[in-house]
Parts: sequence; C-alpha cells; structure tokens
Amino acid sequence: MGFFSKKKKFQIEPTRLCIFEDETVASFEPLHYFHPVWELMQGTMPRYHRFALAFPDLLTSLSCRDELAPVADLGDDITTNNLEAGEYLFVNARVAHPDRLAQIIKLAGNGVMYVAHDTIVAARVILTENRKGNIYGYLKEIRGSIPNEEISIKLYSYIWELMLDNGGALQENARAFPLGKQEGMVYATTVQVNPKNIFLAPESVAESGVVLDATEGPIIIEHGARIMANSVIKGPIYIGHNTVIKAGATLYGGTTIGHTCKIGGEVEDSIILPFTNKQHYGFVGHSYIGSWCNLGAGTTTSDLKNTYSPIRVHLSGAPVDTGQLFIGLLMGDHVKSGINSMFAGGTNIGPISNVFGPGFQPKYLPPFSWHNTLDGTEEYMFDKATEVTSRVMRRRDQEFTEVQQEYFKKVFSKTKKLRTEI
Repeated sequence: MGFFSKKKKFQIEPTRLCIFEDETVASFEPLHYFHPVWELMQGTMPRYHRFALAFPDLLTSLSCRDELAPVADLGDDITTNNLEAGEYLFVNARVAHPDRLAQIIKLAGNGVMYVAHDTIVAARVILTENRKGNIYGYLKEIRGSIPNEEISIKLYSYIWELMLDNGGALQENARAFPLGKQEGMVYATTVQVNPKNIFLAPESVAESGVVLDATEGPIIIEHGARIMANSVIKGPIYIGHNTVIKAGATLYGGTTIGHTCKIGGEVEDSIILPFTNKQHYGFVGHSYIGSWCNLGAGTTTSDLKNTYSPIRVHLSGAPVDTGQLFIGLLMGDHVKSGINSMFAGGTNIGPISNVFGPGFQPKYLPPFSWHNTLDGTEEYMFDKATEVTSRVMRRRDQEFTEVQQEYFKKVFSKTKKLRTEI
C-alpha cells in the first residue's frame, strides 16, 4: 500500500498544454519575424489549433520569443508567455503531426522529457509557481534533472516543409468540416465534381461558370468567401472567410488561402496568409506568402530550375540546400511587389520590403529592403514603411497599434546589420 501511495505522489496528470518554440526559429525565415512557429498556418488552421485538437482535454497555452509575445498574443482565452502553476504537457511547435505524438506519449505518469535526436519534443512537468516569459530556457535547465525518453517523431526544420506537407494537412483537417454540404450560393452553371467532397459555408458564393473539382481532395470554402465567375478550383484546397477569388483564376491542390485575401491568376501548392492580395495574372507556386502583402499584376514565381536540380534557399544570406525540386517564393509580412516582378525558385524576401523593376529580384533580401532591379537595394526608411503599413491596414479597417509599431522598431534595429551586408 505504501509503495502505491508513494508512486501516486509523483504521478503527473497534466491539465494544461503549452506549445513552445525552441532555438531553431530563424530557420523559418522570413515568416518567423512576425509569426511564432505555432501560429504559422498549415492546412485549414494555424498550427496551434492542430495541437489543441490532438490534446482536446487540456487547456491550451503558448510560449514564444519574449520580443514577439506582445504582437503574437491571442488574448485572454489562450495565454502567451504567462503560465500559471500547475501540471503541464509541454510540446515543441515543430512537431509535424501532433496527433501522432498524442499516440506515442503517455499523457499521465512520472515527470519525463521526450527527445528526438537531442531535441526536446515534449515534457510532462509540474510548475510549482507562475512563470512569465519564454518557457524554453526553463525546459533546457531542467532537462538533466528528469528522465529523458527517446522517441521517433517528425519535426519541421524549415518553413518550406510546412508548404510541402500542406496537401496532407488539408486532407486531414477536412475531416472536421461537413463535406458534401453546400450552405452558400451556388449558381446553376457552377460545376461541382465529386460534390460529396466539397463544403461551402453560409454566405459564400460560387458564381457562374465556376468549376469546383474535388476529385483529388476536398474543397473547403469558408463563410463570406466569393469565387468569381469562370474560376477553376481543384482540391485539396482551403479558402478562408471573406476572401475573393477573382474571375478566371486557377487554383490547384495543396493550396491554403487565408481570410480576407484577394487572389487572381494561377496558384499552386502554396500557403497565403490573411490580408494578402494577389489580384491579377501571374503564377505563384510552391510558395509561402505572409500577411499584408500585395503582389502587383504579373508577379510570377519560378518553382523549378531549368536544370531540374535541387533548389537552394538563402537564410540570413547563407545558402541552404533544400533537397527539393519544387520551391518557389518565401515572402515575409508587409511586402509589396511591383508589376511584372519575377522571383527565382527559392527566393527569400524579408518582411516590410518593397521590390520592383524589370528582371528577377534578388534571391535574398533582409527586412526593410527597398529594391529596384535597376538601381539596387536601399534601406526602406522606417517612417515611410510605417506610414504605408498604417495606410494599408486602415483600408481593411484594421489598426496599426502602438504595440505593433514598437515591434517594427525592434525588427528594424535587429536586422540593420543584415542590410549592410548585401
């Protein structure tokens, strides 16, 4: 009896889930400047939703870099960098498949740290006091004081991996939607192929001549979205609420479009975050595009080299061999491209940049870059950049807050050296 009492005393039965970032966040450039890894969109949702669904009985909380926390805070329902004392399951935001992790690890038991190839994957830990700030440093501190258990689980290491796995994520996430239900307006001349795999939410519209082809995967169109006439939509695909797909657009499978976007031309195997416009002709393929971007008419990405050899991506200016044949454009938040802008495969454009001019843009530009292909790169003047940002956000009835402005200053200062090196 005493033995079991003693064992029970050390039993941890987490009631809270905390999703954390580790020290590899820079590998998710250029999206990492404005997005914690757990907030990056994949499939039909930000990644932290996938963790919450995998561990539905736990109260979700979040942890990220301290400087990013003020702009990443999701509000009172899900706290960020503010953990109350209690029994926790900590999970690394880089876990590719949270549902698989839930099958591998035990939710209750003695304190333990799950690791994969020397990386902290998850931990079952009691916090004896409230903790503010990034929790990752604390997890590293206690790693040597609790048992470590090696597990086999896939971890994402680069931003393009989220894009390459997006088709599978869409297939998986679609199970949560009432596929086969069309609650929006569908014109008589709209063509639905495999309609049992299509969902149109209330107040969505699929106009005359639209083709919704769900043969190879589900099509999910959220409330208030508008698919204009003669567009072709092939699944698996997700189109967020209040997004407009312009007339004659062609969207292929493996694509996620966030809410409040305007999308035209041709898009394939890409993730486009909310409040971004690509209204006109031009091809975007195998790309990850941030929020508040505007791609001018004719903006086009290459996602395959003429030599059919693997594409390299420059992270902070240093080349990384992706080992992939298909990688397009990686674009941070608040980037504007001029008409007919061209991007080679594996191009990395830092946030808050303005690029224009004939020919291909550079393969790498740091944040706050003002680049004209005819004249080269200058620093995007801070006051001008923030003025444009405020103006753009007002057009969507969004406020450019003081907290966001302060974070812009931090990014501007932190990346100044990168701009001097190009």
